[in-house]
Amino acid sequence: MPVDKLIPGAIVEQNLLDAEGNVILYAGVRLSMAYIKGIKARGHTRLYVQDPGETVVERDHDLNNETRIRAKETLAAAFDRIADALPAVRKATAEDFAKALSTTHVRVLLTERGPLAQVAEIANRIVEEVLSHDTLAGVTCIKTGNTPLYDHCLDVCVVAIMIGKVIGLPRERLGQLATGCLLHDIGMLFVDPELDELERIRQHTVLGYELLRSTDDPDLLSPHVAYEHHEHQDGTGLPRGLAGSNTIERGHRGSAPVLTLIGEIAAIANCYDNLLSGAHRHPPMAADQALAEISGRAVTRLNAEIVTAFRSVVPVYPKGAQVMLEGQTHDKCLAVVSEVHPDQLARPTVIVVRGPAGERIDRVKVDCREHPTIKLRTVGL
Repeated sequence: MPVDKLIPGAIVEQNLLDAEGNVILYAGVRLSMAYIKGIKARGHTRLYVQDPGETVVERDHDLNNETRIRAKETLAAAFDRIADALPAVRKATAEDFAKALSTTHVRVLLTERGPLAQVAEIANRIVEEVLSHDTLAGVTCIKTGNTPLYDHCLDVCVVAIMIGKVIGLPRERLGQLATGCLLHDIGMLFVDPELDELERIRQHTVLGYELLRSTDDPDLLSPHVAYEHHEHQDGTGLPRGLAGSNTIERGHRGSAPVLTLIGEIAAIANCYDNLLSGAHRHPPMAADQALAEISGRAVTRLNAEIVTAFRSVVPVYPKGAQVMLEGQTHDKCLAVVSEVHPDQLARPTVIVVRGPAGERIDRVKVDCREHPTIKLRTVGL
């Protein structure tokens, strides 16, 4: 829910964390005006809440808190050390950047003993945890306008791993995909923030690629994830305007450069997290809206077959989400998603908590798989 619509007494559904991963507001806490003012002051734009007196259903998470905190610490340390080593390249040319990468000081950071190698280690830990789930949670961490870059990178990594799992990537390739996603936006550290959006996209993909391919083990760090996560299937993307085939199987395309499978996976994961988070000055979307947008971008922008695989593991209505029911006995009633079914991700079990006029009613559990004519619509984002 947008913070400007929060009311005292609403119940926090999900722990609210600061940039260091510390809990500043626990799930289950009832909001006061002081809490609401504090949330606004910290720059948060939305919070997962439920109305007073309603059933609190804890949302699912793809990573446990310990893993998320450890990953953020690792990424923060790596990004800070790389940025400190290259402080004067934000307005430099590509040639200047290449020269900076060749210096002894920077080369040491790019070895197997440097901070990027530690990113690969945490990536493998994330892979193991995500592989233990059958579906994604369908939500990412709540971000603010000044959220560190690594929060976004972490959520993109989680989504990409699940896509890789469902399309059958081997374990080694999943590790490479995960590392590449954790570092896919590292080029943003060196981009002049005063540039327009298209030029920032072009530069950060190129600079990220140049940085990652300068490491001791460029294949492990998957530099093409950084290079290709803004490319489009129809060839209108950045930075090289490469076209895709909208298929998972890789075929021979002659001598022309082609998009890599992991680059196409990262493009979908990046798009999904941006839609949920409200990146690029757009308002955040609920999961059902974001999924509809992803489907609308298939074929032209996103690989159609990978989008289909992605949709097979993402709940349309995540656990804990508030939905409005339309049709049958509970028409116009408010409900909370209590269970997501992997076999039918768009037909959850819900607990009806309010009637058509907004009045509290005796709670009723409804399995939407058994009522195919009931429609659902997310409310209260």
